[in-house]
Amino acid sequence: MAPGFSDGDRFDVYPNPFTSKTNIQLIFAKDQQVLVEVWSMDGMLIKTIFSGNITAKSQYNYVLDGAMMMPGMYFVRVVAGDHVY
Repeated sequence: MAPGFSDGDRFDVYPNPFTSKTNIQLIFAKDQQVLVEVWSMDGMLIKTIFSGNITAKSQYNYVLDGAMMMPGMYFVRVVAGDHVY
């Protein structure tokens, strides 16, 4: 579980590190608006993975294809309700 998440919330990225693709898995304890983005180390938005409403206790899985991304470190930013992770 990522720091700052509540009981019942889950956020996993695997494998990490990755070369070709990685999985992003989210579960939240309550219904809410969620935004999932990938950012580069220099602060550039690379991709919006998801933007919309999620249902409580449902598992959401996304695959990030890194084949067209430059090698380097990236951040997955999750905005859920009033919280940013």
